[in-house]
Amino acid sequence: MKHLVGSLPTFDRFCHGRDNNFNLLRLIAAFAVAVSHSSLLTYGTGVPQPLLELTGYTLGHHAVNIFFMISGFLIYQSYLSSEHLRSFVMARLLRIFPALIVAGLLVVIIGGLLFSSASPSDYWTYSDTWIYLVGTSSAFFSSLRLPGLFEQLIVSGEVNGSLWTLKWELMAYMAVPILGLIGGYKIQGRFALVLVGFVIVNLAISLQTDWRKDLMMLDDALRLGLCFLLGMGVYHYRQKIPVSLGSAFLLWVLVWLVRESGFYEISLMVAMAYTVFWFAFIPAGWLRCYNRLGDYSYGIYIFHFPVMQMVMQIYAPSSANETLMLAFLVFLPLSILSFHLIEKPALRLRRRWSRIPLKPLEAGT
Repeated sequence: MKHLVGSLPTFDRFCHGRDNNFNLLRLIAAFAVAVSHSSLLTYGTGVPQPLLELTGYTLGHHAVNIFFMISGFLIYQSYLSSEHLRSFVMARLLRIFPALIVAGLLVVIIGGLLFSSASPSDYWTYSDTWIYLVGTSSAFFSSLRLPGLFEQLIVSGEVNGSLWTLKWELMAYMAVPILGLIGGYKIQGRFALVLVGFVIVNLAISLQTDWRKDLMMLDDALRLGLCFLLGMGVYHYRQKIPVSLGSAFLLWVLVWLVRESGFYEISLMVAMAYTVFWFAFIPAGWLRCYNRLGDYSYGIYIFHFPVMQMVMQIYAPSSANETLMLAFLVFLPLSILSFHLIEKPALRLRRRWSRIPLKPLEAGT
């Protein structure tokens, strides 16, 4: 058995370069979030969300989990390959904020001109309008409202419900260099202590308290933190983790066996993370053709929700599929334009911003 495992390739063989399926995975995840939100915005909270009854998580939650797993892997990889802390920080800021700020501006302007029930003079003088623009552009405030916007819809007043995850994404980004500064990556065992310690805290809170049911922010922190750490763990131990479809199958069998126990979430996230990275590196051929187009996932993620609300206000679709398809005709072109005109040029700027030498990062694991 040991000889068989030793003969399998490890993730280290595949994780160098950009010939992978990460862009495709993120596109699928972003579209899955849109599918989940189309049901919510069309029918409201009383209708069961896709996959919720079967797995305990909605399709949107699964997609967000996948985003954080991929982010953990790629952000940790980026940190270790960055020559200076400045280049790492600027790359993260330029990835998140330019498109987010533009999205906020478009929602405020188009919402005020075409969709708000407030008078133009009131809309542009209310402090809520400017608080929304500044708050959402900071990525830390997602539940802000605009005057008179979407107030008569099923999900009343909600402008862009997708943005709630961005604050957790930014906090996870900050945690990566902090762990590096305290020596969390120098020795293999130190990172294992971080990961195992997080799992133990997660299990203790989940099994011994009702805090996760009562505190949504705690539940989000534990779930998304686990997903991010698992992604980091795959990269950290990339030279030791074998890659095989059989291993993925065995992990899913374990999920089924513990489905009624308190270990279900942990086993589900581990199985999902392993499967995600197997799919990212192993299937090749025509799937890799998508990389020629670009990464439209972020644009889909930040644009689809307000576009769906606008569709609901104009057409009042009777089905989630109708809401999704009508909105798709708008948010996909917006996402393509966002990538090519905002996100991609912004990422080029990091080379200029990172020329000032600072203290080098830790190299290696």
